[in-house]
Amino acid sequence: MITNWLEPRTAAKKPAVSREQYPFSDYALGEIQKSRVHVLSMIARRLPTQWEDRYGIRPVLLETFVDTERFAGTCHKAANWIYVGKTKGRGKLGPAGKQSVPIKDLWLYPLSHQFRNYLTR
Repeated sequence: MITNWLEPRTAAKKPAVSREQYPFSDYALGEIQKSRVHVLSMIARRLPTQWEDRYGIRPVLLETFVDTERFAGTCHKAANWIYVGKTKGRGKLGPAGKQSVPIKDLWLYPLSHQFRNYLTR
């Protein structure tokens, strides 16, 4: 029998699931978190060389934006990214001084210990 969980009459029949029934659920969530951190570190390791091969310039800093309405940035923190603040929510093409897109967290990942020197030349 296929049940549509969105229908009100069948929503009451939805089975309750507790942590005691599935003791490995926390382990599975931990594995998902580890894989996200692994992907971020893999990108940070591979991207500089591939970027330099393609464009002739080696990046010294990675930047990303995290939508805080949907995500907490936990995997970025676990992967040693640096939280630097929040955006104003204006976007590239938004009206000046008005929020037109969701406010996001800004995270940086230095690819070189001397990234400040490279960026201020």
